Amino acid sequence: MNKFLILSILFFTSTFSITSQNNLYTKDDFCKTKWIIKSIEYNQNVIEYTEAQQKNNWMIFRENGKHEVTINGEITQDATWKYDESNNNFTFKDKGKTTYQKIIKLTKDKLVLEGELEGKKLTFYLEKNE
Repeated sequence: MNKFLILSILFFTSTFSITSQNNLYTKDDFCKTKWIIKSIEYNQNVIEYTEAQQKNNWMIFRENGKHEVTINGEITQDATWKYDESNNNFTFKDKGKTTYQKIIKLTKDKLVLEGELEGKKLTFYLEKNE
């Protein structure tokens, strides 16, 4: 019984430690690259972009806080972004509107952001441009 309890505690603490380490991001993790939007999920509907469409669907996080976004070829250059380490999310401001997106996953070459649009779940699946 004691071995089971000890193993359970060790497993829980090691899992917690790994999870905690994965949530520590810096600006370098987001900047210095163009993030290609591979797909968007909105209200349980998935829009997957073809390789040709991906050229017109991307995000860039500038180190100075500027956020460039192109969705279906429509570019937004006046937006700003800020990363909140305590909540593991982004705050985006564009044309007087503020939105929030939580980082669900970040690896060396993939980024998944989740937020809301009109009260419905909105998820972006992005990959670094190569």
